[in-house]
Amino acid sequence: MDTASRSGRVLAVVLLLAPGCRPSCEQVCEKLLACDAVESPRVSQAECEDGCAREEALVETWDDQELLDAFHDEMDCVADSSCDDVAAGACYDEALFVF
Repeated sequence: MDTASRSGRVLAVVLLLAPGCRPSCEQVCEKLLACDAVESPRVSQAECEDGCAREEALVETWDDQELLDAFHDEMDCVADSSCDDVAAGACYDEALFVF
């Protein structure tokens, strides 16, 4: 493996592991809609993403860092948890019921 290829792979790993990298609304919605254990109204991927993006934009306008952190924590939790855990409420935050 040449140096350029090795550097490219290292950079890719660093970017994947970098703090502050959050799952996107697209990724979270894909996961939620694929989870049979999670009860949700019949919404499309686009509707889910739009609702998520609107909620994030709204939270950002409130200039409340704790609330914004809670929003991102909820997205991280949904992305990292099993469908059964999400269905059981592992990621539920009563201040934010986004998903």
